[in-house]
Amino acid sequence: MQPDPTLTDVSSVTEPAVAAPIPPMPGAFTPAADAPVWVPADLPTEAEVTVFIGRHQPATTTPVLTVSFAGGDVIRTTSTALVGRRPVNNTGVDLDVLRVEDPSRNLSRTHFVIAWSDDVPGIIDQHSGNGTVIERGDVELVATPGVVLPLQDGDRLRFGALSADVALSVERLKAPQ
Repeated sequence: MQPDPTLTDVSSVTEPAVAAPIPPMPGAFTPAADAPVWVPADLPTEAEVTVFIGRHQPATTTPVLTVSFAGGDVIRTTSTALVGRRPVNNTGVDLDVLRVEDPSRNLSRTHFVIAWSDDVPGIIDQHSGNGTVIERGDVELVATPGVVLPLQDGDRLRFGALSADVALSVERLKAPQ
């Protein structure tokens, strides 16, 4: 059978592709509307090319708890601490151990813990023999053993036969160099 000359083989016919419009190429740099425009006079000279810039790191602050006794002894702490006549840190945790002189021996060996939560100090009575009380104005807050009782600036602590005034302050620490 002979091919019909009126039929055209589809694969042999190629039509030119319709050219799609090509968008213009963007410029190498398109400045933002509010960006400064630099001119050669703004650029540093060769002598000004090396520049050292020191970042300003603000000094950090840390809260400080100061407990002042009538006899003149002062305890200052910024971290968790054990307070007592002869406190012993057997917790395995790095804690400050703050010894308070108590000739009357009314103070327990480890009387209370100073603990911090969000820069607020509190005391936790350690099942002491004579208890721990916070005087806040005309109110007396008796510490329940094992429960945190937050301290405020101006509080007065009574524990054993001792009493002490509480002061809270903030100290600036030097920024690391």
